[in-house]
Amino acid sequence: MISFCFTHKNRLDLNTGTEILPLFKNCLSTLKNCLESLEIDEYEICVSSFDEEEDYKKLDNFLKNLFSHDKVKIKKIAKHENFSRGTGRNEAFNQSSGDIIFFLDVDMLFMRSEMISNALIAIKENKVYFPICYSMYEDGSGDWRSTGYGNCVVPRSAMLEIKWIHKETWGKEDDIFYEEMKRRYKIVRKKCAGYYHQWHPSLAPGKGWSK
Repeated sequence: MISFCFTHKNRLDLNTGTEILPLFKNCLSTLKNCLESLEIDEYEICVSSFDEEEDYKKLDNFLKNLFSHDKVKIKKIAKHENFSRGTGRNEAFNQSSGDIIFFLDVDMLFMRSEMISNALIAIKENKVYFPICYSMYEDGSGDWRSTGYGNCVVPRSAMLEIKWIHKETWGKEDDIFYEEMKRRYKIVRKKCAGYYHQWHPSLAPGKGWSK
């Protein structure tokens, strides 16, 4: 069983003030397509949501509709506290039951299945996988994001020793998690074709947090 763990807040349809960016919708839709191409149907989506009630309902409806005809398990928990990506990831993991844990940001895009295939090979070899994504810019250009460690794939057993730290601001929790994993496991870290970070503004109006 594979568990895909997400921390979510207002990323289903991000209102930038001038347009709506369906970041999490794109992420899950492309992820589902890649899993189907690999003929993987035994997995679960675990979401820790810091959304307001209305946004939480929209998230719930989208998940049910996207996976309505599948055997996919959907697990959600509503967090009524200040946003913390690390805490959210721990909570998403606590809901999970898979042997392979994907920690993913909600604004990723899966245009090819290579990221998933690489991850499964790494786990089979008792390694952990920290892919390097291609980060898209507003003007349509982009670059490899070699400094980011926010997306990773680890065996369930690793989470018995290591947790994501609680922070209510962005930064450092990924680095700390990566260093802890590096002390215990061999790391697979390389550029991954077809794996993208979607562009969005650094701060969405009225939302109070972003990256």
